[in-house]
Amino acid sequence: MKRYKAILVALIIISTQSVRAQQYPMSYMYDHYKYTVNPAALRTGEGVNVHASFCNDWYQEAPANRFYGFGIEGGFFKQNMGVGLVLTQENAGFFAQTNVKLSYAYRVRLKAEHFLGFGVSAGYSHWGIRKGDMFTDLGFDEDDPLLNRTQNGFFGAFGTHYKWKELEIDAAVPTWNTINSKHIPFFASFSYKFKLKEEWGLKPILMYNFLNPNMHLIDGRLEMSYRDCFWLQAGFRNTRELVVGVGGDVKHFQIGAAFGFNTGEYYAINRGNLEIVVGYKFVNAVIKTSRSELNENTRRHINKITKDITDIKENSTKQTSELQKLTSSIATLNDEIRKELKENFNEIKEEVQSIQKEDVVVDEVKVLDKQYFIVVFSTTSQEDADRIVNRMAQQNVKGQVIKDTKRSHFYIYTEIYDNLQAAVKQADAEKARGFSGAWVLIVK
Repeated sequence: MKRYKAILVALIIISTQSVRAQQYPMSYMYDHYKYTVNPAALRTGEGVNVHASFCNDWYQEAPANRFYGFGIEGGFFKQNMGVGLVLTQENAGFFAQTNVKLSYAYRVRLKAEHFLGFGVSAGYSHWGIRKGDMFTDLGFDEDDPLLNRTQNGFFGAFGTHYKWKELEIDAAVPTWNTINSKHIPFFASFSYKFKLKEEWGLKPILMYNFLNPNMHLIDGRLEMSYRDCFWLQAGFRNTRELVVGVGGDVKHFQIGAAFGFNTGEYYAINRGNLEIVVGYKFVNAVIKTSRSELNENTRRHINKITKDITDIKENSTKQTSELQKLTSSIATLNDEIRKELKENFNEIKEEVQSIQKEDVVVDEVKVLDKQYFIVVFSTTSQEDADRIVNRMAQQNVKGQVIKDTKRSHFYIYTEIYDNLQAAVKQADAEKARGFSGAWVLIVK
């Protein structure tokens, strides 16, 4: 009974997994190393990456599905081109398939942080039946021609990759082979990263994997990332599998793992799967750049510099206009101040010059003729006037007092002149000697 049960399980695996071996339903690798399933997602001009991957299903009563992979990608030739190599070994039930795939991608730059990529792949596939103790347990002879049957074939792939800032959309036919061309598989994915804070991000991921009419894999997850170096994923697959992933970058090393837990009715047969991916990035890889790309980069830099110069000129013109307005305002204000000072000066001049000789007493003697007095101080108090004269005497400076009887002012003067020019010259000399307020009083 046990033998028949094992044979029945084997037949189920053969009928359901033979096509699945062409494209293993992985989670972490298909998101962080998309070029393994979509050639258009190859890196271009971003260094060189290598990675190794492993995935294992946890079966109870049947041979486990296992996946081994190795890949390398990078922009070896030009900034907008990328090439890649992928080697895989897939074991699905009693079947084993080895694939070797070469890929090429070309990226079109639409705008800054805006790209559209196209990619194609060509590969070789070897298909056969796995041998082992399980055939003896089932009563098969390992020399049976049925067990030694193998097939070889070629396959191709193509796809597109669209990226705009944090949005990424992929669509690809990952394996269109000559061994099983009845059904054409299809892969698509969508993701967008939201910036929660300066260092944190949240990215929803949706992947669709069509293997055959009876197997549509839909994988939806949320990824929380920190500084783009560490991330944690959680999601659900329509085959009733809960998927949890974790990964990070340590210097140039990349490592990630995804755990799938089967929660459906097949739990007794398949408990889930474990996926591990390890990678390394050679950031200093040599990348050749064509003359046209150099010219394009040069033009881009020149355009940026030209734009910066234009912005500076516009700002300078604006600032010059504002400065001219300010200068005009200051000039107007100065004119108004000069006008007001001139008016006040004329009033003072008229007031001083209007002093009549009958109103002025010089040392108790009336001034009879027109004279010019060099005034160095003025006050309204006789006591202050006497005090100033005494202080000047202490400094060997002769000072005398003119009294304006009409206005009750006392003017302290040092010299008297009959000539205005001589008086003005002496007033300047008094200023130089220290009497900064020296002026000429005209008494008629």
